[in-house]
Amino acid sequence: MKDIGIVSGPAKQSPKMATLYVIVRFDDCGHDHRLLKDELEEVA
Repeated sequence: MKDIGIVSGPAKQSPKMATLYVIVRFDDCGHDHRLLKDELEEVA
């Protein structure tokens, strides 16, 4: 089973960091996580 998280908006980080990482928040954890784009899978 994979964790499902919410991608945070770009206001959470600098434009340079946004080119490297995506900030994701998971329901089970109250912290923001920086993930590489290839670590993400979009679900609908």
